[in-house]
Amino acid sequence: MSCRYCRAAAQARGEKNDSMTADDENPAAAVPTEADVTRALVRGAAGHAPSEVAIALLASHGYWFGRADFVACVRDSDDSGGPGAARGSIDWKKAMGLSAPTRALLILHAAANLAAGQPVQLSWLSGLGFDETRVLLDAFIKMSGHGDRLRIASVSEHD
Repeated sequence: MSCRYCRAAAQARGEKNDSMTADDENPAAAVPTEADVTRALVRGAAGHAPSEVAIALLASHGYWFGRADFVACVRDSDDSGGPGAARGSIDWKKAMGLSAPTRALLILHAAANLAAGQPVQLSWLSGLGFDETRVLLDAFIKMSGHGDRLRIASVSEHD
């Protein structure tokens, strides 16, 4: 296994691998938290607006970063910045093979397209609920470069 996230995900599934180190044997030290994954991905995306927007979309959606199978799709590169300085990136091809509820998959596909600078199908909005639509529209606004001037008004789902 090539990265700490992959090893931790395998460990969470109860798998053992010869490449695991003594640190990997300590579950408390090996299993990254959702916050660890988020920080690593935010650091890894820094400076590349499409990736920043994709990571923000997934983080605000709140479904993917806590899943062991998704975490196994996160590659890391420790940039020797000390503890907590890992930089992560998503293996999008691997992530696209995951199973999840349709709404979560639509958000994942939208994030992958945004990260790659590819179009997002607006027809996907019809498959999303209120919250998913809001986070996707927020991502569109950020991607437009007008996030400092455009905001989605918070409204009740029942209005």
